[in-house]
Amino acid sequence: MKLTRWIICISILLLLGACTATQNGGGLFPGLGTSPTLRPPTIGITHAPDAGPVMQSYLEAFQKGDYATMYSLISKASQSAISQADFSKKYDDALNAMSSNKTDSQLLSETIISPAAAQASFQVTYHTTLVGDIQRTILANLALENGQWRIQWDTTLILPELTSGLHL
Repeated sequence: MKLTRWIICISILLLLGACTATQNGGGLFPGLGTSPTLRPPTIGITHAPDAGPVMQSYLEAFQKGDYATMYSLISKASQSAISQADFSKKYDDALNAMSSNKTDSQLLSETIISPAAAQASFQVTYHTTLVGDIQRTILANLALENGQWRIQWDTTLILPELTSGLHL
C-alpha cells in the first residue's frame, strides 16, 4: 500500500515536471518552445469635432444673405438633391413672401448623437413688414463627412412649417 502511494506521488511529480517550460523548449512537447505573450492592445479615443462652429458659420452667412457660403456648408447628399441656384431661390422666395427685411439668428445648442451624426438647435427671427416678427426654434441635423460636420439641409431649416412641399 505504501509502495503504491509512493509510485503515484513520484508519477505525479514527473508529470508536473514534464509540463513546465524550459529554456530549450522542453516541457510536454519538446521543440515547440513557449508561446509568446501578446502585448495589450493600444486603445485610443477619437473625439468627434465640435458641430457648433459649422452651424454658427451657416447662421452668420444666412444673416448676410451669403447663400454660396451656406451652400458650401451643407452635406454632399443635400447638394446632390438641390443645386446652388435652387437653394438660393428657395431662401429668396421665402424671404420675399414673408416680406422679411432683416433676420436674426442664434445658436442655442449642439449635441453629438453618434460619431457620425449631430444635431444643432438654433433660433431664427424674421423681421417682416407684413406681420411683424416671426420667431422659430429649428433643429438641424448634421453629418460627419471627411472629418468635418455638414448640415443635412431641407426646407424646414427656413421655417419648420415648410414640410412635404409646402411653401409660403
